[in-house]
Amino acid sequence: MNPQVEFVVKVILLSTVLSFAIKYGGRYLSIPPTNLVAAIIVCSPAIAIGLILGWQYWHLPPNS
Repeated sequence: MNPQVEFVVKVILLSTVLSFAIKYGGRYLSIPPTNLVAAIIVCSPAIAIGLILGWQYWHLPPNS
C-alpha cells in the first residue's frame, strides 16, 4: 500500500478511537466546565506542536 494512504488511514483510525474515547469515556472525568479549562484544552495542542517544532529547530545542524 502507498505510504501516504497508510498514513491517512492511521490518522483516521486514531481520530475515530479518540473520538469514541472522548464521547463515552469523558463523562467519567471530573473536569469542571470553566472558562480556564476550556482555554487550556483549546490551546494545549498548539503549544505542544510549538514545543515539538522548537525542539527540532534547536537540534538542527548549523549548516542546515
